[in-house]
Amino acid sequence: KIFTLNLYETENSYPLFLFNYLIYCFILILHYKCSKIFLKSTELALLSVLIYSCLTNSYLYLKHAVPYDSSLLILYYSFYKSILYQQIENTTPFRYFKLGVIATFGYLVYPGFFPLVFLIGLFVLLYNPHDELIFKRFKKIFFLIIGGISLLVCFELLSNIGGKSFLSASRELSSTI
Repeated sequence: KIFTLNLYETENSYPLFLFNYLIYCFILILHYKCSKIFLKSTELALLSVLIYSCLTNSYLYLKHAVPYDSSLLILYYSFYKSILYQQIENTTPFRYFKLGVIATFGYLVYPGFFPLVFLIGLFVLLYNPHDELIFKRFKKIFFLIIGGISLLVCFELLSNIGGKSFLSASRELSSTI
Protein backbone atom coordinates (compact mmCIF):
# COMPACT_ATOMS: atom_id res chain seq x y z
CA LYS A 1 0.00 0.00 0.00
CA ILE A 2 2.84 2.40 0.81
CA PHE A 3 4.44 2.03 -2.62
CA THR A 4 1.10 1.41 -4.44
CA LEU A 5 2.13 -2.13 -5.38
CA ASN A 6 -0.07 -5.17 -5.65
CA LEU A 7 0.32 -7.46 -2.64
CA TYR A 8 1.82 -10.29 -4.72
CA GLU A 9 4.22 -8.27 -6.85
CA THR A 10 7.86 -9.35 -6.85
CA GLU A 11 9.07 -6.07 -5.36
CA ASN A 12 7.12 -6.86 -2.19
CA SER A 13 9.10 -10.05 -1.55
CA TYR A 14 12.51 -8.39 -1.08
CA PRO A 15 12.01 -7.37 2.57
CA LEU A 16 10.66 -10.82 3.38
CA PHE A 17 13.57 -12.50 1.61
CA LEU A 18 16.11 -10.32 3.44
CA PHE A 19 14.46 -11.00 6.79
CA ASN A 20 14.40 -14.74 6.12
CA TYR A 21 18.00 -14.74 4.91
CA LEU A 22 19.05 -13.01 8.13
CA ILE A 23 17.21 -15.68 10.14
CA TYR A 24 18.99 -18.33 8.05
CA CYS A 25 22.39 -16.76 8.79
CA PHE A 26 21.63 -16.83 12.52
CA ILE A 27 20.68 -20.52 12.21
CA LEU A 28 24.05 -21.19 10.57
CA ILE A 29 25.85 -19.38 13.41
CA LEU A 30 24.00 -21.47 16.02
CA HIS A 31 24.71 -24.60 14.02
CA TYR A 32 28.41 -23.74 14.06
CA LYS A 33 28.41 -23.12 17.82
CA CYS A 34 26.60 -26.38 18.59
CA SER A 35 28.79 -28.33 16.16
CA LYS A 36 31.93 -26.91 17.73
CA ILE A 37 30.80 -28.09 21.17
CA PHE A 38 29.88 -31.60 20.03
CA LEU A 39 32.59 -32.17 17.42
CA LYS A 40 35.33 -30.41 19.44
CA SER A 41 36.99 -29.21 16.24
CA THR A 42 36.74 -25.92 14.38
CA GLU A 43 37.39 -27.60 11.04
CA LEU A 44 34.68 -30.24 11.54
CA ALA A 45 32.26 -27.60 12.79
CA LEU A 46 32.87 -25.50 9.67
CA LEU A 47 32.43 -28.59 7.50
CA SER A 48 29.15 -29.28 9.27
CA VAL A 49 27.97 -25.72 8.53
CA LEU A 50 29.03 -26.09 4.90
CA ILE A 51 27.09 -29.34 4.53
CA TYR A 52 24.03 -27.86 6.26
CA SER A 53 24.14 -24.75 4.09
CA CYS A 54 24.18 -26.89 0.93
CA LEU A 55 20.80 -28.38 1.82
CA THR A 56 17.72 -26.97 0.14
CA ASN A 57 16.31 -24.81 2.88
CA SER A 58 13.39 -22.48 3.12
CA TYR A 59 15.44 -19.46 2.13
CA LEU A 60 14.67 -20.66 -1.40
CA TYR A 61 10.93 -20.17 -0.99
CA LEU A 62 9.01 -17.45 0.77
CA LYS A 63 5.40 -18.56 1.17
CA HIS A 64 5.83 -20.23 4.58
CA ALA A 65 9.43 -19.34 5.30
CA VAL A 66 8.96 -16.83 8.09
CA PRO A 67 7.23 -19.01 10.71
CA TYR A 68 9.22 -22.15 9.89
CA ASP A 69 12.66 -20.63 10.02
CA SER A 70 11.86 -18.25 12.87
CA SER A 71 10.62 -21.14 14.96
CA LEU A 72 13.65 -23.22 14.03
CA LEU A 73 15.94 -20.37 15.06
CA ILE A 74 14.23 -19.96 18.43
CA LEU A 75 14.26 -23.70 19.11
CA TYR A 76 17.87 -24.05 17.97
CA TYR A 77 18.77 -21.19 20.32
CA SER A 78 16.96 -23.02 23.14
CA PHE A 79 18.90 -26.17 22.35
CA TYR A 80 22.17 -24.24 22.33
CA LYS A 81 21.36 -22.63 25.69
CA SER A 82 20.49 -26.05 27.11
CA ILE A 83 23.95 -27.25 26.05
CA LEU A 84 25.57 -24.29 27.79
CA TYR A 85 23.46 -24.74 30.93
CA GLN A 86 24.41 -28.40 31.10
CA GLN A 87 28.10 -27.41 31.00
CA ILE A 88 27.64 -25.27 34.14
CA GLU A 89 27.65 -27.31 37.33
CA ASN A 90 25.43 -25.14 39.54
CA THR A 91 22.99 -23.41 37.26
CA THR A 92 19.87 -21.84 38.74
CA PRO A 93 16.36 -23.27 38.29
CA PHE A 94 15.28 -19.88 36.90
CA ARG A 95 17.54 -20.43 33.88
CA TYR A 96 15.63 -23.62 33.08
CA PHE A 97 12.35 -21.80 33.63
CA LYS A 98 13.45 -19.19 31.04
CA LEU A 99 14.63 -21.97 28.75
CA GLY A 100 11.16 -23.54 28.94
CA VAL A 101 9.58 -20.19 28.08
CA ILE A 102 11.90 -19.68 25.09
CA ALA A 103 11.42 -23.24 23.79
CA THR A 104 7.66 -22.94 24.13
CA PHE A 105 7.74 -19.61 22.32
CA GLY A 106 9.50 -21.40 19.46
CA TYR A 107 6.63 -23.89 19.46
CA LEU A 108 4.11 -21.05 19.47
CA VAL A 109 5.71 -19.47 16.40
CA TYR A 110 5.19 -22.71 14.46
CA PRO A 111 3.53 -25.66 16.26
CA GLY A 112 4.80 -28.14 13.69
CA PHE A 113 8.16 -28.27 15.41
CA PHE A 114 6.74 -29.55 18.71
CA PRO A 115 9.07 -32.61 18.73
CA LEU A 116 12.04 -30.25 19.10
CA VAL A 117 10.62 -28.96 22.39
CA PHE A 118 10.55 -32.53 23.71
CA LEU A 119 14.04 -33.10 22.34
CA ILE A 120 15.33 -30.15 24.40
CA GLY A 121 13.73 -31.63 27.52
CA LEU A 122 15.13 -35.05 26.75
CA PHE A 123 18.57 -33.55 26.22
CA VAL A 124 18.42 -31.78 29.60
CA LEU A 125 17.37 -35.04 31.24
CA LEU A 126 19.93 -37.33 29.59
CA TYR A 127 22.99 -35.23 28.79
CA ASN A 128 25.01 -35.06 31.96
CA PRO A 129 28.66 -34.04 31.78
CA HIS A 130 28.92 -33.68 35.58
CA ASP A 131 27.41 -37.02 36.64
CA GLU A 132 24.84 -35.38 38.89
CA LEU A 133 22.03 -37.11 40.72
CA ILE A 134 18.85 -38.00 38.88
CA PHE A 135 16.91 -35.76 41.32
CA LYS A 136 18.78 -32.68 40.09
CA ARG A 137 18.00 -33.58 36.49
CA PHE A 138 14.30 -33.94 37.22
CA LYS A 139 14.39 -30.63 39.07
CA LYS A 140 15.74 -28.99 35.89
CA ILE A 141 13.03 -30.67 33.82
CA PHE A 142 10.39 -29.55 36.31
CA PHE A 143 11.36 -25.89 35.93
CA LEU A 144 11.64 -26.28 32.15
CA ILE A 145 8.08 -27.64 32.04
CA ILE A 146 6.75 -24.97 34.42
CA GLY A 147 8.24 -22.25 32.19
CA GLY A 148 6.67 -23.77 29.10
CA ILE A 149 3.28 -24.31 30.69
CA SER A 150 3.17 -20.76 32.05
CA LEU A 151 3.66 -19.33 28.55
CA LEU A 152 1.10 -21.73 27.09
CA VAL A 153 -1.44 -20.68 29.71
CA CYS A 154 -0.83 -17.00 28.93
CA PHE A 155 -1.31 -17.57 25.20
CA GLU A 156 -4.40 -19.71 25.75
CA LEU A 157 -5.96 -17.04 27.96
CA LEU A 158 -5.20 -14.32 25.42
CA SER A 159 -6.62 -16.38 22.57
CA ASN A 160 -9.75 -17.15 24.61
CA ILE A 161 -10.26 -13.41 25.06
CA GLY A 162 -10.25 -13.24 21.25
CA GLY A 163 -12.85 -16.01 21.07
CA LYS A 164 -10.53 -18.80 19.92
CA SER A 165 -8.52 -21.55 21.53
CA PHE A 166 -4.85 -21.69 20.59
CA LEU A 167 -4.48 -25.27 21.77
CA SER A 168 -7.47 -26.43 19.71
CA ALA A 169 -6.18 -24.61 16.63
CA SER A 170 -2.69 -26.09 17.00
CA ARG A 171 -4.17 -29.56 17.52
CA GLU A 172 -6.09 -29.17 14.25
CA LEU A 173 -2.90 -27.95 12.56
CA SER A 174 -0.96 -31.00 13.74
CA SER A 175 -3.33 -33.29 11.85
CA THR A 176 -2.44 -31.55 8.57
CA ILE A 177 1.35 -31.75 8.96
